[in-house]
Amino acid sequence: MKLVSHKSREGDGKSAKVRRHDDESLDDIAEMQKESRKRKEKDERISMDRRRRGVHDLSAYIKR
Repeated sequence: MKLVSHKSREGDGKSAKVRRHDDESLDDIAEMQKESRKRKEKDERISMDRRRRGVHDLSAYIKR
């Protein structure tokens, strides 16, 4: 599953569409998005904790 941002057909701006295989149900996609969101929130909490403790987050200094 990939999230794809593109212009909507109505021309009202950008929208995020989910590219999926036919065998993936909407419930499966929702579950994957929920897991992804939880993982991202956990990473943000860890990063904030490190900053509070004075441990530098090296990813902030690395250009991608």
